[in-house]
Amino acid sequence: MNRFASSSDYILGALNDLGSTSDEQLVTLVAQGREDAFNELYKRFGVKLYNYLLFMLGDQESAEDALQEVLIGLWQGCGRFRSRSKARTWLYRIAYHRAVSILRKRKNHVSYDDLQAVLSEQDMDFSVQNERLRAALERLPEKQKTVVLLAYIEEMSYSEIAAVVGIPAGTVKSRMNRALKLLSIMLK
Repeated sequence: MNRFASSSDYILGALNDLGSTSDEQLVTLVAQGREDAFNELYKRFGVKLYNYLLFMLGDQESAEDALQEVLIGLWQGCGRFRSRSKARTWLYRIAYHRAVSILRKRKNHVSYDDLQAVLSEQDMDFSVQNERLRAALERLPEKQKTVVLLAYIEEMSYSEIAAVVGIPAGTVKSRMNRALKLLSIMLK
């Protein structure tokens, strides 16, 4: 048996099993046009990105539309991914910018009652179960709400949040401190 043929068969077999492929490798494969890699990234991040967008935007339709635009951005922009950050951080950066763009166009935020109606219809995979906490989170200014959601719901580090939002890590820390102080006051 040809040693090179068996090596290439092994490599192709490993690539077909995308479950063990890193997120960054998947982005590279998507850049090469691999739909199976795109589907694997969607499987890993689709629900989480949707939930993040839903919480930021407050309604299903906007979250679904924004997610579609994030996925289009992934497909079209993966060739520009340079692995300076994690693929997860890159995807959330795309989602963050899309959400901010939508919110700026609206110029008015969804009320807590509207958000509550959406959340009650969803089987959310993240757990913000306390209604008072949800209400307090919704009342936070957008910049503070973003860092809290990314830190506690998406479990990102301050450096990852800084990369997503495009601000220094020190600014993330100060926004987090202000947000936690406000939440503490609102929950008393």
